[in-house]
Amino acid sequence: MVNDLISAISLAIAGVFGDDMDIYTELSNQDLNPPCFAVQCIQMADKQYINNRYQKDNQFMILYFPATAESNRECQETADKLFNCLEVIGDGYRASGMNAQVVDDVLQFEVSYDFFAIKPMEKVDDMTAFTLAMKTGKGI
Repeated sequence: MVNDLISAISLAIAGVFGDDMDIYTELSNQDLNPPCFAVQCIQMADKQYINNRYQKDNQFMILYFPATAESNRECQETADKLFNCLEVIGDGYRASGMNAQVVDDVLQFEVSYDFFAIKPMEKVDDMTAFTLAMKTGKGI
């Protein structure tokens, strides 16, 4: 599921910034070719609710490495575009929180996608036959 969200984030970014912009999902500083993005999942949570209903919380960090000498201006413009293009991604996953900051001339953009999911349950034997056998005293 997380890899699907990373793909959806990458597609949304490519849709705004163009297919020729490099988007890395595995970060290695030696291979970076600015301007470029790096997308990473930094936190996942899975909380069970009633029966097979779960809340899934996924937090992502998107790093933008600018190429110009006006890196602060470039990062601010990029952040504005990311706020818009990442609000809803993929099959309707809505961002539940977004924030951006520039640290050491690199844009750090955080976004969370939290949603409910239903996991398939194991089929449990029907207890009706067991109850009937108990009442009649006959074996199953």
